[in-house]
Amino acid sequence: MVLSTPWSDGLAGVLGGMPRAPITDLQFLKTKTLIEAQLVPVHVVHTNSDLNEGRGFRVDLAICEDESVAEGLAKGKGVFGSDAGVEDKVYLRLTHDDWRAYVDIQHMWKGADPTEEQRIRAAALEKLTPIERKVLGV
Repeated sequence: MVLSTPWSDGLAGVLGGMPRAPITDLQFLKTKTLIEAQLVPVHVVHTNSDLNEGRGFRVDLAICEDESVAEGLAKGKGVFGSDAGVEDKVYLRLTHDDWRAYVDIQHMWKGADPTEEQRIRAAALEKLTPIERKVLGV
């Protein structure tokens, strides 16, 4: 069996690299496939997609483990040239030999406890009649 890679065809030559030969299954098994996963505190630099009025959506610019680096990247990147926001979060860092990826595990949490605001909202919605729900579009 031969595994085809994106660089096994002539595309690598177009991009300036040398074309590689296809990887065989034995070569694939010999490669190091261990991925390390670790929860780390990070600083997420975010801004708005509409830098003129701030009416757009949130855009994450960078994920930094060092707070001073995050603050430096945030300088002048916000709406009207102000500083962008820096938010502290906990991400799952996946590390391999050549790459590192950060995953926001909060969005993956299925059984997370609801916040106080969500509990209050749910209690208020339970008190509504079906007609009131239809009028409110809930």
